[in-house]
Amino acid sequence: MSFGMSAIAQQIWDMKYRFKAPDGSPLDKTIEDSWQRVAGALAKAEQDPAAWAQPFREALEDFRFLPAGRILAGAGTGRDVTLFNCFVMGKIPDDMSGIFEHLKEAALTLQRGGGIGYDFSTLRPRGALVHGVGADASGPLSFMDVWDAMCRTIMSAGYRRGAMMATLRCDHPDIREFVRAKAEPGRLRMFNLSVLITDDFMKAVREDADWPLIFDGETFSTPRARELWDEIMHATYDYAEPGVIFIDRINHFNNLNYIEEIYSTNPCITEGSWIHSADGPRQVRDLVGKPFMARISGENWPSAAEGFFTTGEKKVLRLTTEEGHKLRLTPDHPVATVVHSTRYKTKWDWRPAGELRPGDRIMLNDHGAKTDWPGPWNLDEGYLIGLLLGDGTIKTDKTVLSVWPGRMTACGTWERPGVTAMMERVQTAALRFPHRSDFAGWMEVPGRGEYRMAFAALKAFAEGMGLAPGAKAVTPDMEKASSDFQRGLLQGLFDADGSIQGTQTKGVSVRLAQSNLELLEAVQRILLRLGMTSKIYRERRIAGPRQLPDGKGGYATYQCAADHELVISGANLRTFSERIGFTDSEKAVRLATLLAGYRRKLNRARFDAVVESVSEDGMAPVFDVRIPGINAFDANGLLVHNCGEQPLPPYGACLLGSINLARLVSAPFTKKARLDVEAMERLIPTALRMLDNAI
Repeated sequence: MSFGMSAIAQQIWDMKYRFKAPDGSPLDKTIEDSWQRVAGALAKAEQDPAAWAQPFREALEDFRFLPAGRILAGAGTGRDVTLFNCFVMGKIPDDMSGIFEHLKEAALTLQRGGGIGYDFSTLRPRGALVHGVGADASGPLSFMDVWDAMCRTIMSAGYRRGAMMATLRCDHPDIREFVRAKAEPGRLRMFNLSVLITDDFMKAVREDADWPLIFDGETFSTPRARELWDEIMHATYDYAEPGVIFIDRINHFNNLNYIEEIYSTNPCITEGSWIHSADGPRQVRDLVGKPFMARISGENWPSAAEGFFTTGEKKVLRLTTEEGHKLRLTPDHPVATVVHSTRYKTKWDWRPAGELRPGDRIMLNDHGAKTDWPGPWNLDEGYLIGLLLGDGTIKTDKTVLSVWPGRMTACGTWERPGVTAMMERVQTAALRFPHRSDFAGWMEVPGRGEYRMAFAALKAFAEGMGLAPGAKAVTPDMEKASSDFQRGLLQGLFDADGSIQGTQTKGVSVRLAQSNLELLEAVQRILLRLGMTSKIYRERRIAGPRQLPDGKGGYATYQCAADHELVISGANLRTFSERIGFTDSEKAVRLATLLAGYRRKLNRARFDAVVESVSEDGMAPVFDVRIPGINAFDANGLLVHNCGEQPLPPYGACLLGSINLARLVSAPFTKKARLDVEAMERLIPTALRMLDNAI
């Protein structure tokens, strides 16, 4: 016996994995021949097969690395068989042609040695009306009988017992028939059966509550959850089937599983969520089916080739933080949550959104290491749009920008001289746009201390990014623009509506006041991508009548919307001064003076936020993505997890291999026994390469 194989090991190798001629005579004389065959076959995928055959052979020696059974049995034999053990098949449509198309696919997969898994929950229950033919449905169990007969037939033509798994959701109307199926002698013997158990079902079991069995929105019966659970347990005891798969728990904690319909249960976010990338911010809907370079806390990570992919329509939550961040996501979507922090270090872990509670702290992305990205439009164009959003008007034929330098003093200076730097910058930028030869630039509005600039070219530019009369906002096109444009946008907004408040004693802050809450939320996202955190205070002043200047030297009562305020403080102030700053020279000098006067360190910027609420927010189309290596991404600034398990869309397969740690122990069964970590570190990359080559 080679390498000291036991008698049973020798027998299993001979029966299942030894390469034999059609007449049964062995072509693999020894287990070493099998290793050589497999190593040589997997090395053929390399540019230099001869250079890799020997390392692959050494990895297999002494059973240190054991690839999956289909690889051991099929690699290098020349047979038309699969090297993948199991396949998650596609969602079975609830119509006759689709059902039998999947039956054919299952037969062809089994014929080549692959195991298959199906979730039959999509098939209507027994007795439900089939409208097209006016008859009652026979239910999923009847079609499972067809699969079972097919598998027995395919098995008789092959050398591997057909392997099939069937699951049914715990809320399917035929779940009780499914649970009792193995009580009938000989029925469904080619299947392993498992019930997909949800968290909601287990909660109902604990509370001894009713459990409605539903299909397509119709309730067929309502047993007690505990009675159904007892039926499952009794069947498992009596017939060893069905098993139970805690599908929600799997999605929360196991990112390597490939349970049926795996991406119907993935954690997901909605299509309007903002994803940061090396090419700039994009919404999920822009990245569906497109690979991209995700930016996570200042580092770039490539997505998988499929980019974002749809996972259906699901119940979603709205996560809101005290700082103003918002995200719509499924309850099972893991969010990076702080578990412990000191002034200099933060420890965090993943927690499903549905388990978050008010007061929990969640992680934000710190992009301070990378704050540039490409895109349309430049800094000064952004500045003009920022001023337009802050103190401008969009008319049907033109835009009008306004600044308020005040009146000329007796000393020959403006009341607010810092505004002149803004006026000069705008004048220079405006002249780069198409304009008439008689374009006058800034024009004084007598008696108001106001200057205005009107020009049509800026209106056309603004309309091109989604602005319109009466609809001023940070549009999606603006948020997808270059980092230079967005810096300019913030400069214009803060010059127009920003202020510097406070003292070193009470704390200094830069503030931006707006009645448009969504505009402030967009500004907050942009600031975060540029490496700054901020906080939005909603309804600093409630909606209602307010005394305001009437433009004629007096005051009048106006009906005003609620005012909201975005606040930047602590170490973020210095970052703001360096990366954004003010063109208004008075504001710039005031901020610089206050920062220079600090005798202590500014409070460190904390890239986390406090959960304010997690509330149900209806149903929505949702999407997910894979970011290999880091398994996370930036969604509206929050650090969230990607796919909750090994992503296997329909027709995905598991590709397995095992490292035999027992063979990596030095001086076994002695006091000097230890795991040879160096050998393991050499073995793992080779084993992974072999599995990659099997694809």
